[in-house]
Amino acid sequence: MKTNLSVISQKTGKKVAVANHWITRQTHFARFLNDYEQRSEWLPDFPEPPVCDPSASEAELAASVAIFQLGESSEGRTLKRQGFRRVMDTGDWDYLETLQLFIKEEQQHAAWLGKWLDRHHFLRLKSHPTDHFFRALRHLFGLELSLITLCTAEILAVPYYRAVMQLTSDPYLKAVCKKILKDEARHLRFQQAAIAHFLGKQNRLMRFLARVYAHLALEGAVLLVHLEHRKVWQGTDMSWMKLRHRCKSIVYEFRLVSLFSK
Repeated sequence: MKTNLSVISQKTGKKVAVANHWITRQTHFARFLNDYEQRSEWLPDFPEPPVCDPSASEAELAASVAIFQLGESSEGRTLKRQGFRRVMDTGDWDYLETLQLFIKEEQQHAAWLGKWLDRHHFLRLKSHPTDHFFRALRHLFGLELSLITLCTAEILAVPYYRAVMQLTSDPYLKAVCKKILKDEARHLRFQQAAIAHFLGKQNRLMRFLARVYAHLALEGAVLLVHLEHRKVWQGTDMSWMKLRHRCKSIVYEFRLVSLFSK
C-alpha cells in the first residue's frame, strides 16, 4: 500500500511533508502496527480497586509499585525524536506509528497502576533516581542503544509483575499485572524486531559495541532492581541469582540471546 505522508516534526512540532514522495508501507513493521491499532481502543474490564488505607504489607508493596508506575508513565519524547530522525533516513514510517502506539500503551499501564495507588491513598512519585538513570541513558545514545535500554527494562518487568501478582491480595492489582504481562510479551517481540532491523543497518563495530552495552546494561539492571525492590523479591523467594536466571530465560524466549549474551 502506498500513501502520501506528512508527519509531525519532533523538533519543531510542525507538520512536515516527506519530500513529496510516495511512501511504501514497510511490511517489516506493518504486522506490529496492525496489532497495536486493533488493540488501541480496547480496554479490559478490571474489578474496581477498594478505597481503603493500605495494610503494612500493601504499603510496602505500593512503595515499590510506585517506582514502576513512574517508569511506565514516560511521554517518550526522546525515543520519538530518535525514531523520527531514523525513519527520515530509512523510510520505516510504520515503525514510527507503532512506536507512538507502544508509548500510549505504556502510559495506559501507568494509569492503571496509578489508580490502584490513588485508591490506597499512596502518593504517586514525581521523580526517582532509578527513573532518572534510565532516562539519562536514553538521552545519551542513539535509537539502537535507547531501544536496548528500554528492552532491558521490559525484560525485568516480566518477573517483577509476576512477583506482585503473587504478593497482592487485591483482585484489581492482580488483573492489572496479568494484563501488563500479556502486553510486555508483545512489547518484547516488537523491540526485538526493531533492534534487529535498525542495528542490522549499522557497521560491525557498532553492532559489537551494542552487544557489549546490552550485556552490561542487563547485568547492572538486574542487580539494581533486585536491591531496590528487595522486599518484593524476598516475598517471592527470588534471590539475585534466580532473578538473573529468569531474565536470561526471557532473553532466550524472545530471541534476544545474540544481543544480551556474551
